[in-house]
Amino acid sequence: MIFFVLTYLDKGISFALPLAILFILKDKSLYAFVEVAFSYATIVMVLVELGLSNYLFWGYKETSNKDVFIEKAQVFFRASIFLYCLLSICVLVWLYTISHPFFILYTVIAARTLYIFYLNFYSNIFRLKDTPSKIYWISVAINLSSVVMVLIAYHFKLPNTILFFILPSAAFVISVSFKFILEINLFFVREFLAFLKDALRFSWPIILNVLAMSFINNYAKIYAYGHLSESEMVQISYIMRIGLLIQLSHAAYASYFSKTLFMDKSKKFNTVIFKQYSFVIFFSILLVLALIQATNLLFSEYVWIPFSLSTMLFLFHIVLWCFIGYLELYFGIMNANRLILYYSVISSVVYILLLKFYGEVNLLQLSIFMVTAGLINIILVLIGLRKFQIFRKNPELLK
Repeated sequence: MIFFVLTYLDKGISFALPLAILFILKDKSLYAFVEVAFSYATIVMVLVELGLSNYLFWGYKETSNKDVFIEKAQVFFRASIFLYCLLSICVLVWLYTISHPFFILYTVIAARTLYIFYLNFYSNIFRLKDTPSKIYWISVAINLSSVVMVLIAYHFKLPNTILFFILPSAAFVISVSFKFILEINLFFVREFLAFLKDALRFSWPIILNVLAMSFINNYAKIYAYGHLSESEMVQISYIMRIGLLIQLSHAAYASYFSKTLFMDKSKKFNTVIFKQYSFVIFFSILLVLALIQATNLLFSEYVWIPFSLSTMLFLFHIVLWCFIGYLELYFGIMNANRLILYYSVISSVVYILLLKFYGEVNLLQLSIFMVTAGLINIILVLIGLRKFQIFRKNPELLK
């Protein structure tokens, strides 16, 4: 129970982070900038991760010495994030001398990317250690610190508020990365390259799949930032932001039971867990709708979300994304991640072709295109799982 309470607390604060810019600073332009920077970071993180987080469950399952595997994986992670920090610092020094706006944008993207990298990796590590709640004590502290820094910057009217906003996560990532220096004697290049090779061999379809899905999920905000009005940009950003409450329910439930599903030797669809998962998602939808109504009543001067067809379709796309992500766990169990890639590429190509064919699109068209891509993806996923006979009744669940 504590795991789910902390999950909602953490994700609730994470959800509110960019909104602190909107409601505390009352700056719609800066809020839109943060949302776009976070969208870029989400996409970049998929490539930066190099499959390390995705590989952990499979590598843990296959290794004979599980404790050693976990310790080695952590050393290799800290080596990776140390190198990324050095590279980011070099790029920041160069950008500072040539372009202040790009310096600010890159700082936010780099800090957010590496922070998400840490959370994704260690959330899996703590699950393997059967202490899944531990990651949230870290993330809650960092996220609350970000809100406090925004309040301090606002109170003292400090310039470049956005840098104070991401300072806690940037400082945390740097401190974690430089911990690698203390354990460099445990790092061996040959072992690291072998581990990375295994991770990429297992995860490359997942990487490309998540990249495609992230593009579909985040491009709407990026497109709106460059092509639609400020009010439309704030509207779509807020819908996608508040929709994270549905995604956090998905992440909490799917991650909590991911080890159980992976270790299930029957390799059959667990209907008991899925029914519980579906109920949680349905409850989250009701919560999101209630929050939208509350926002319209209390904060209409900052943001107004109409209960329009486009709003419902954007939320429906998020629900589709959650169910796709849950069902895709079974492809990992079957070591058939390549199929996930094929399905997401097909749906992504359809999405891109629709955008190219229509040129300039409005919010409703954008939402229809996203739902179309999601429906194609989930249909292909269900067909693929059916071929693996995943849905055949599991005798153990009938007892």
